[in-house]
Amino acid sequence: MKDYHAATSGESYASTIEASLSDVLHEDDVVGAAAFIKACLRMDPEKRVSAKEASENEWLFLWILHVKEMICICYTMKVTCVAVQTTLG
Repeated sequence: MKDYHAATSGESYASTIEASLSDVLHEDDVVGAAAFIKACLRMDPEKRVSAKEASENEWLFLWILHVKEMICICYTMKVTCVAVQTTLG
């Protein structure tokens, strides 16, 4: 139980989330992602964001735009590679 309380108490909890996210996200996304996750995981339902509020979160919106952009870039690169392969092949 000691680890649970240490991990869920205030500053330690925030530091743990941000430290974990810094391993997988760009540093510009860590603060926004951590705030979003903490808002979604609040134990008190009155303080927790609703599904509608979560879907309107600025960080999530920007992250989705980024992912869509990356998908478009990957798709464009794939189409270009297929066209080059067809031309050379």
